Amino acid sequence: MTAELFKDTAYRLAPVDAAGAMAMLKELRTFPMLDGYRGAPKADIDALVRIICEVSQLAAVFQDTVREIELNPVLV
Repeated sequence: MTAELFKDTAYRLAPVDAAGAMAMLKELRTFPMLDGYRGAPKADIDALVRIICEVSQLAAVFQDTVREIELNPVLV
């Protein structure tokens, strides 16, 4: 919902490794919300990086049959 509201997205070609996933997250204007903005608890960013990597692997393996994958919402 936040990504759609703020049009805040990042893209990479699959597969994405952990460094690429983290770079994508840090590109987001809303990244501070994940990183404990204004004293809020930090999100499990490592778990989110793993999800991004695993979904990108799935997309790479099935690139001939899958055109789009949406995970909505992903709560971390």
